[in-house]
Amino acid sequence: MDKKELKKKYLESKPEMGVFKVINRSNSKIFIDSGLNVNGKVNACKFQLKHGSHMNKLLQEDFKKFGEDNFTFEIVDILEPQEDESLDYKK
Repeated sequence: MDKKELKKKYLESKPEMGVFKVINRSNSKIFIDSGLNVNGKVNACKFQLKHGSHMNKLLQEDFKKFGEDNFTFEIVDILEPQEDESLDYKK
């Protein structure tokens, strides 16, 4: 496959939808979230926590208190897209 074909294939591909969890290994708390682009959502979550802007204030406080090394990010499930094109995954 040449570069042009690879780019076309990439642009046509859809990101994986799924569910992930953030585990605080210091106190065993778990934060669960999902996204239409689960890998992007995990990266956004890490970025927000590192910069003190995560929407979940308790998670953010724990992240600041215990430090990044005490947190694990795991993808729990990848959701397969359905054949129905009219399905709204945001709902």
